[in-house]
Amino acid sequence: MKVNLNDLTNLVKRGRQAILDMNLVAEIQTIDPTIIGDAIIYDLAQGDPSDEDFANHKNTWRGRVARSAEYLGVDCSVNWTTEGEMIVSLKPVKAKRNRK
Repeated sequence: MKVNLNDLTNLVKRGRQAILDMNLVAEIQTIDPTIIGDAIIYDLAQGDPSDEDFANHKNTWRGRVARSAEYLGVDCSVNWTTEGEMIVSLKPVKAKRNRK
C-alpha cells in the first residue's frame, strides 16, 4: 500500500531520545582537538564485557555520547577496551576537496 507521510498522524518514533548527560558534555569539552589522539575514559560508562547485556550497555552509552556531541556541535568516536571502559575521542575534521 502506498501512502504519503504527510497524511499520517499516528507515526511514533522508534525508541526514545538519548539522555543528555551534562557531566559527559563537560568531559567531552576537555578533549583538545589540536592534539591528535587526545581522548577521555568516562568512568560512569564502565561495563562488564562478560555480561550478556554488555552490547545493550554499549549502545546506551554510544547514544549518550552522540547526543552530547550533537549538543556541542562536534563529532565523536566511541571505542571500548577489553576491560569495558568507554573511550571517547573527537573525530578529525576532514579538509574539503576541490573538485574540478
